[in-house]
Order: sequence, then C-alpha cells, then structure tokens
Amino acid sequence: MRTYLFILTLTFVAATNGQQTAKLFPEPNNITTSVDSSYNINKIVDILLALVKVELNSKDLDRLDLPDFQEDFKKKVGPIRVKGYFKGWSGWTKSLTSLRRTGDAIVNENGGKISLEIPLGFADLQFGYQYQAKLRRVASTSGHVTATVGSNAVRLQATAVLSTTECSASVDSIQLTDLGNIKVKATGLGPLNFLLDKIATWVTKRMHSKIEDAVQNGLKKAIDKAGLKFNCF
Repeated sequence: MRTYLFILTLTFVAATNGQQTAKLFPEPNNITTSVDSSYNINKIVDILLALVKVELNSKDLDRLDLPDFQEDFKKKVGPIRVKGYFKGWSGWTKSLTSLRRTGDAIVNENGGKISLEIPLGFADLQFGYQYQAKLRRVASTSGHVTATVGSNAVRLQATAVLSTTECSASVDSIQLTDLGNIKVKATGLGPLNFLLDKIATWVTKRMHSKIEDAVQNGLKKAIDKAGLKFNCF
C-alpha cells in the first residue's frame, strides 16, 4: 500500500476575550502524519472537527431556528373521533458544536482516489418550541416544549483525489441518519399529554435538513480555512 503524507498547519492566536482561537495558515508549523491506517486518519478528523466547532460558533450555528409548523390529529373520545391540531413556533435546536467522532474512519483506496466514511454524532442535542394545542370541544392548551435527543448518528463521506503533483479533498455528503431516545417535556399540556410522543416525531422530521446543512457548511468552511494540503508520495 502506498503511503500518503497529509500536512495540516495549525496555529493558535489569542482572541480579544483572552481565549485561544484556532487559526490555520500554510506555514511551517505542521502537524504531519502518514495515512496508512484508520488511527492516523482519525487524528486528522479530530483536528478538523475542532475547526468545525470554531466555524459553527463564528457563524452562530451552534443554535439553529426550526420552522413553524402545524399538525392535525384525531383522538377517540368515547364513541367518536375528535379532530385536533398542534401548532409550533419559535423553534430551535442547539449544541451542534458537540459534534464528535464516534468510531474509526473507514478508508478505501481505488487508484488515485481515497474514499473516507466517518461516523459522527452529537454529544448533546436539544430542541424546543412554543406551542398551542387544541382538541376540539375538549381542551385547548399552550406552553413550551423542550426535549433532549438521547441517540443520534451523522455519516460523513469525503473523497481525496491524489495525483503526482497536487491533491485535493472534498466533502461528498453528510447525513443525519438517526435521531432517537428523545425525552420530551412540555408545560401546560394537561389532558393533551398523550401528544408527547407525536411531538417528538413532528419536530425531528423538521430537524434533519437544518442540522445537515449547518454541519456541512461548517465542515466545508473549516477545510477551506484549514488550508488542508496533501503531499503525494
């Protein structure tokens, strides 16, 4: 197997608030590693993820707005089924900067093309909404919904194209493949408490594209700003 040398330059400068902020430049302060195992790829991925977090914070993407929505439902009350609706607005999801690698990167080589598949996830992911719910002629409630997502998975696929003179890397796709073990809390539901499980389903289907877009944007920006360079041997 050929060995490829990935060179990533990382410099830290003091920010105005006294904390350190990651800045990357194509200068000699290199972190260099040969890429002939998942272990070495993992180290590079972890560095890039740290940069992604910087990007997400700088663009205020740690917390995202979620779209307003309305869902209709029916509930059996005695011998009849009664119609109702649930409206959600001022929605948000947060803690996207808790993104982390959850397993080893999978590396496949085909000629001068290296494909990477990297399992990721969020250590902490939450969402919330203001809501109004009504079961016609039975109950009408309003309040706040908050929830924690206990399990989640993000699959990142990337490609490195290698030639004898120059190499490049690109993000092919990012997919939020799982949102599960969701614990929902709501104020004011009262007799409509049976909606808790439905609320989790209604909200999560609206979170996928928002989170995928934010992470993909952060990753691409981080790779560009990192000045990720490849020397081919």
